[in-house]
Amino acid sequence: MRKLLLFALALSIGFISCDKEESVKNLELEKSSIQLVAGAEATVEITDGNGGYKVTSRQQAIATAEVNGSTITIKALKMGKATIDVKDRENKKANLKVTVTPKALALDKSELSLIAGETVEVKITAGSGKYSVKSANEKVATAAIDEEKIIITGVTVGETSIEVTDKHSKDKQSLKVTITENPNALTLDTNEITMEDKASATVNITNGSGEGNYSAVVTPKSVADVVINGTVITITAKETAANATIIIIRRARTATQDRAGTRWRIPGSP
Repeated sequence: MRKLLLFALALSIGFISCDKEESVKNLELEKSSIQLVAGAEATVEITDGNGGYKVTSRQQAIATAEVNGSTITIKALKMGKATIDVKDRENKKANLKVTVTPKALALDKSELSLIAGETVEVKITAGSGKYSVKSANEKVATAAIDEEKIIITGVTVGETSIEVTDKHSKDKQSLKVTITENPNALTLDTNEITMEDKASATVNITNGSGEGNYSAVVTPKSVADVVINGTVITITAKETAANATIIIIRRARTATQDRAGTRWRIPGSP
């Protein structure tokens, strides 16, 4: 009789142990991977498990995760890949692979106008952070990348386009650029004169008056004297020279310089 009771008790304990093992479920998600654009959010459901869920992102700078009940909310932060680890109260585990792609390339403007010699910035408002830039005509305008900015400099009057490429997504954006003449550019009423030896001549500054102080550079130095009075340049030839050049320089208040030049020839020179 004692043996029978012990056997019955052992059998009963065995059944209880089996029931507990059968009640523990595997942790399962509705999907094992997800792709999001930077800045977007998405949810993934836990389809089976034992409750008491916890989630952890291995790469929190790329994507974060929170769980509410059986719903996991993923927030994509920046381009890259992240793994979300999920665990329940029975220590069952699963993970979710997250791929974050960059936002579509975008600029803060699609066209601009600037004067020759001017430099402006155009902001890149969305993209991967890695870009290249190319001007269709660098004789009209040049372009360079400075982090999230495009630095554009007008060279000569005309029109061109600047193409910006996202190195990761391969997205492209085009910027129309128009270069106009500088209304304050330093100009003279003539760019070439002929003078007799020891004679004098005058050249007038026709644009740029009042913008700063003028000075002159003569090449060769020994062939002429130059005096500037207001906007009138007086040139006096001192010796024969086949060709000589005077560069008039305006020093503006911004410490930049404008230049305009006149060439002259003295008859009878070699």
